[in-house]
Amino acid sequence: MLSVKVVADRDTGVPRGRAFVEMSSDEEAQAAIASLNGKRIDDRVIHLNEARPKRIDGSTVRPAMRSHRKHRY
Repeated sequence: MLSVKVVADRDTGVPRGRAFVEMSSDEEAQAAIASLNGKRIDDRVIHLNEARPKRIDGSTVRPAMRSHRKHRY
């Protein structure tokens, strides 16, 4: 693992339940996804997948699957 970036709410700084982890190799990344995807940590099921690149115009690509939890702020 090279780096971790936890996504936080812009206004409150509260973590949003997402993170980006940079791995040192594709093999290491695939092994982590295979071994951890769908596991329970602290009564939460975690979902791992490979990040999608940003679009050419700079906007981000929306994830195909949304979290089932609804956030209320």
